[in-house]
Amino acid sequence: NDTVRRTQVFGDYYAYDDGDAENGYGLTSTASRVYLAYRFDLNVEDTLTAVAINFNRTSDGENEAIQFYLTIWQADDDGHPGTVIYRDTERRRPVVDGRFNTYTLEYPVVVSGSVFVGFEQVGNKFINLGFDRNTQSADRIWYLTSTEWQQSILRGSLLLRPRFGHAATVGIDEVGVESVEWNMWPNPANDLVYIDNLPEGRSVEIYDLSGRLRLAATHSPVSTRSLPAGVYLMRVTGSCTVVKLIISR
Repeated sequence: NDTVRRTQVFGDYYAYDDGDAENGYGLTSTASRVYLAYRFDLNVEDTLTAVAINFNRTSDGENEAIQFYLTIWQADDDGHPGTVIYRDTERRRPVVDGRFNTYTLEYPVVVSGSVFVGFEQVGNKFINLGFDRNTQSADRIWYLTSTEWQQSILRGSLLLRPRFGHAATVGIDEVGVESVEWNMWPNPANDLVYIDNLPEGRSVEIYDLSGRLRLAATHSPVSTRSLPAGVYLMRVTGSCTVVKLIISR
């Protein structure tokens, strides 16, 4: 009885929970869409690449029918969810198998300071998200079911963990993205960017370093006249490649 042992995990995720769900957490409303946001405070700038979520099993399988969009907000000056800096373009469904499942972002998002990670839920059914009652993070859980953000009053922590890393290590294959070969030039660019081998039906998307979509086009060349000089991220939908684009005036 003279030894104390503790396991410390150094992973690529940020977690407040202990990994086990004693209850389920969800939102219901008469509104067609509801929002859940979980606050994380970063000491240094990092790249958010995915979100790991543990959805509870339900007796009637209701979770599997609910759809949602992963969403990330920058905290405003009052510490509430503020500007949306990322939102999925395609709907997702919960994977319900009793484990944490990783939902890879469509593109990496550079984040700093305080951010909220969560989702926009489609419909008003109760989505059963794992809820750890042994830890306390109620002051970090916010929801929107009407016109104003509200803070949770339930003691516990969501089984929701943002994952960080370098853009080059994003697990694109996890979401079944098809390989598409393409090339862009010139770089640095001025008013026009040309895309070689742009597949029919695919879009070119340009994001700023905060992860906000600034421009989208379905043809080449792409006019960048509306964008101020700076560094951007460019991708083609359906491709696992994200390219740094420099616009110089």
